[in-house]
Amino acid sequence: MAVNERVKDKLDRFMLWRAVKLVWESAPGWTAVNLVAILVLGLLPLGAVYVMKLVVDAVTDAIGGPAGQAHMDSILFLVAISGALILTQVLVSSAANVVKSIQSQLVTDRLASIIQDKAVAVDMECYDNPDYYDKLHRAEDEVAFRPNRVVDGLVELARNTISLLAMAGLLFSFHVGLAAAVLIACVPDFLVRLKLSEKLYAWFRQNTTPIRLANFFHWMLTKQFHVKEMRVYGLGSTLMNRFEKIRSALRQDKFRLVARYGVFEMLAGTVTVAAYLAAYIFIVYRTVAGAITLGDMVMYYQAFQLAQDNFKNLMRSIALLFEDSLFISSLYDFLHWENKVKEPARPKALPNAITSGISLESVSFRYPGRGNEVLENVTLNMQPGRITALVGENGSGKTTLLKLLCRFYDPTGGSICIDGQDFKSIRREDLWKSMGVIFQDYSKYPVTVRENVSFGACHVDERMDRVVEAASEATAHAMIMNLRRQYDTVLSNYLEGGQELSEGEWQKMALARALYNRGQILLLDEPTSSMDAKSARRFLAQLKENSNGRVVLLISHDLSTVGIADWIYLLDHGRIVEMGTYEQLLEKRGRFWRLFSTSAS
Repeated sequence: MAVNERVKDKLDRFMLWRAVKLVWESAPGWTAVNLVAILVLGLLPLGAVYVMKLVVDAVTDAIGGPAGQAHMDSILFLVAISGALILTQVLVSSAANVVKSIQSQLVTDRLASIIQDKAVAVDMECYDNPDYYDKLHRAEDEVAFRPNRVVDGLVELARNTISLLAMAGLLFSFHVGLAAAVLIACVPDFLVRLKLSEKLYAWFRQNTTPIRLANFFHWMLTKQFHVKEMRVYGLGSTLMNRFEKIRSALRQDKFRLVARYGVFEMLAGTVTVAAYLAAYIFIVYRTVAGAITLGDMVMYYQAFQLAQDNFKNLMRSIALLFEDSLFISSLYDFLHWENKVKEPARPKALPNAITSGISLESVSFRYPGRGNEVLENVTLNMQPGRITALVGENGSGKTTLLKLLCRFYDPTGGSICIDGQDFKSIRREDLWKSMGVIFQDYSKYPVTVRENVSFGACHVDERMDRVVEAASEATAHAMIMNLRRQYDTVLSNYLEGGQELSEGEWQKMALARALYNRGQILLLDEPTSSMDAKSARRFLAQLKENSNGRVVLLISHDLSTVGIADWIYLLDHGRIVEMGTYEQLLEKRGRFWRLFSTSAS
C-alpha cells in the first residue's frame, strides 16, 4: 500500500467527529450541561494556583515584617477563597460525574439500538457470510464499554485542554523554556501510546475469527441447548480444552505485543522525569537569585506540575480516543454493510385481493459464493382458494424456494410475480405484512402465550379473540388452557413463573403465530413435523376448511401430509419433475408414486 493510501486509511478511521456526533445526538441536553462543568473545572486550577501564590507571599511578608492583625486577616481571607475554590471543584466534579453517568448510559443504549436496527434490516445472505459475523462481533464487542470510554475521553480532553491553555499562558509569561519543557516531557509517551493503540486495533481485527470461535465454545459449555449431548458424549472437557487452546494463543500473542511497547513506554517515562527535574531546578535557581518571590516559585512549580499533568492527560486522552475511534470504525464497517436485495425506488401496492395468484417463471437460484444452482428453471403457480403442495426429499430445494417467496433473496434467474406484478416492485415490509409463515426452525419466544401468537402481526393491535381463534385452528387451545396461567403463561424456564413446552407444543405456537396474521398468503414449511398424528390430522382438516381466498403453500417431505392439497409439485435436485393432483400423481406410478411407496413401506 502506498504511503498516501496508508495515511488516508488512518485518517478515515480516526474520525473523532463520529464519536462527538454520536454523543451529542444521544444526549444533547446532558452534553451541554457537561460542557459547562468542563469549562468550570478547567479554569478552577488556575485560580487555585494564583490564590496559593498570594497566600505564600502574605505568609512570607507576615514572617519577615512586624506582626499584626492585618496580615492575619488578609491570610485568612485568602485561605477562605482557596477553600471556596476547592469546595466549588468538589461540588462541580460530583455533579459532572452524575451527568457523565447518565450521558454514558444514553450513549450506550443508543449505540445498541443502532446495531439492532441494522441487524434486523440486513439481507438473509449475511447469515451465510463469515465476514458479516466478524463485523457484527467487532461492533457488538465494543458496545459494552466503548461509548463510556468515548464520553470519558471527550470530557477529559476538553477539561485538560482548557486547564493546559491557562497554565501554559502563565508559564509562558515567566519563561518560554518552561512551556517547551512541558512539551518535551509528554510527547514521547503520547507517540508510544498512539502506536500501541493502532497495533492493538490491527491485532483485534486479525483475530476476530478465533475470538468468535472461543466465544462459541463458551456459549455451548454454558447454555442448555447442547447440555444433553455434552453429558452423554462427555464433550465438556473436549470443548473446554479447545476453548483454552484458542484463548492461550490469543493471550500469548497479545502479551508479546504489549510487552514490546512497554519497553518504549519506560524510555518515554525517563524523558518525562528528566524534563521535570530540569524545570524544577530552573524555578528554584530563579527564586534563589531573587528574580521571583517564594510565592511565585510555588505558583510556577504548581503550574508546571499541573501543565505537565494536563498535557500528559491530554495526550493520553487523544491516544485513547484514537484507539476508541479505531474500534468505533468497526461499528461503521458493520453499519455500512450494503444489502443486495434492494427495495423498489417507486414501490407498487400489493393487491387488496389476490386474483390470479403467485407464479414462478423459470426461476433459478444459487447462494452467494456457491457454484451449484439450488433451484433450476422452476415454473409453478399458486392460486388463491386452493392448497398448493411442494414435496421432495431433503435437500431438493423446498426451503430455498420458501426463502425466495419471502424475498429474503432475489432469484438469480427468472421472476416471481403476484397477479402479474414482480415481487421486486413491492416493498418487502408490505409483502411480509400479508404473509403468515412457519419455518422449520421456528422461534421460541420467552414471552406469554398470547404474545407468542400475536407476534404474527405486530403491525396491528393485539386482539384476544384472534389469538384464541388462531390457537384453536393450530390445535393449541386445549393445551394452552392446561397451562399454569393459560394465555398469560410465560413460555420459558429461564424466567420466574415460566413454563416450558414440548417440541410439538412449540410447533403449535408457531402455527398459531402464522395463522394469527390472517393475511392473503400462508406459507407452511413442514408444519406438522413435530406434532402427534391426531393433532396433525385435525390441523390439516381445518387448513383445508379455512383456505378460501388465500394462497396456501404446504411444503413437506412427508407425502401422506399433502393429501389435502389441490395441486402438488414434486421437486427433485432443484427441478420440478412432476405435478398434478394427489390421485393423478399416484396413478402415474412415477417418481411421486415410488417415493410414496417407499414411505408407506
